Amino acid sequence: MSGFSKLYGSIVHSTVWREPHTTRIVWITMLALADAGGYVGASLPGLADAARVTREECEAALGSFLAPDPDSRSKDHDGRRIEIVDGGWVLLNYAAYRAGRDPEVRRQQNRDAQARYRDRQPRKPDVSQAQPISAHAEAEAEAEADQDPPVSPPAGDDAAAPLSTPTKVRKRKPNATSRPEDWKPTKAHQDYAATHGLDVQHEAPAFCAHHDSKGNLFVSWDSAFTTWLANQARWDRRRAPAPGLREHAERTGAANVERPVVPRSSEVRPRVATLKEALSPDYQAAIPSLSAIWGRR
Repeated sequence: MSGFSKLYGSIVHSTVWREPHTTRIVWITMLALADAGGYVGASLPGLADAARVTREECEAALGSFLAPDPDSRSKDHDGRRIEIVDGGWVLLNYAAYRAGRDPEVRRQQNRDAQARYRDRQPRKPDVSQAQPISAHAEAEAEAEADQDPPVSPPAGDDAAAPLSTPTKVRKRKPNATSRPEDWKPTKAHQDYAATHGLDVQHEAPAFCAHHDSKGNLFVSWDSAFTTWLANQARWDRRRAPAPGLREHAERTGAANVERPVVPRSSEVRPRVATLKEALSPDYQAAIPSLSAIWGRR
């Protein structure tokens, strides 16, 4: 079923906006009829009726959408906008535009999520609100007012300084933000990657694509990329073959250079028992109990 389609303001700068007005109307109509996957299910006369254009004008518009466009901003599919499928057409690059989110939308969604989280938290009583004074407390206040006023401390150098309660200054935590458009790896990132055998030109786009697709926010994007590089270096070490295993594979021509699988102790104990039975009684008396040794490990 059809739903909604995002209409970016940048459409007025696209090449489709240079087409005749009937072609633009057909394009907007197809955006409105497309489902979540970009599929427009309609016949040629049905699409023309929906766009309120003639059949000939609809055919001309579809021909423009099916043809390559060398001036298109998107170089995918040679600039073509649609392709013919069974029962209608599919809008190319529709999923990418539908999934796109501008930074302001991401920030607003993050603010709304934080507001919903605060609303779910139990509220603390507001101590600043005035509470009704009991009759006993009111009587004590009147008795203190009838007494002699307190003597003021002497003025001058001998006067005692008033006691003040130190106010604890609470540092404000910086807000997490989306990735700046001009962000790029620093010289420290390049040195770290070179030291650990990583390629910054490969890791930086992967890092940006991963976090942009999830709408992640960070206080420091430089620190986040440093953590990304450290994780990649740790995973590369885990995937590396055991020392000397690659040289052995090159000498023997073995194709598999993965780390050997170490058998569990539960798999080794039956083999030890079989080995003990195969030994002669003299050897069994001379060698300590292998089962006891394995039991302590």
